[in-house]
Amino acid sequence: MPDPSSLNPQLPTDSLPSVDEWAVAWTKARAEKALVDYLDGFRVRSYLPLVRKRRAYGRHIRESELPLFPGYVFFDRDAIGRRQVIESKKVAKVLYTDDPAGLKSEVLNLSRAVARQPLFHNVPFDIEGTPVRVFKGPFKDLYGVLVKRRNRTTLVIKVTLLCRAVEMEIDEAYVERA
Repeated sequence: MPDPSSLNPQLPTDSLPSVDEWAVAWTKARAEKALVDYLDGFRVRSYLPLVRKRRAYGRHIRESELPLFPGYVFFDRDAIGRRQVIESKKVAKVLYTDDPAGLKSEVLNLSRAVARQPLFHNVPFDIEGTPVRVFKGPFKDLYGVLVKRRNRTTLVIKVTLLCRAVEMEIDEAYVERA
């Protein structure tokens, strides 16, 4: 799996702070934004990927920013201890990985995709496809799994530690095997 930080530095990553090792907080129900505020109080860098959702309530349409992966917040593992995170009363469990470089690469890839594409759909993590890298277009240097269905092609981006995946539509002509 390539390190996206070495590929195309022009891709926006404004919402992603520079962190050496990420950890993941598995939050209690609907506590993601409150946990981010708590971590900010300790000056801990965190990342909560948000996507815009439009919902109709009668005659009104409401647009909200909701977590891409409900219940999960990425944070700087070296900046705060597990106990302090649990003391927030917003966290059910703290998840660490044996492959911090892999998680860092996946979070960077995800943040670049979120910065460029507002429309994602959650898909099963075990979805099968061809590993690819985008070599052209607005998603240049993103990587994921190419899935073809009937009349559409999607790029699936996975976060292994969470066993979660999202997909976005992409033109098949812009990708190459990874």
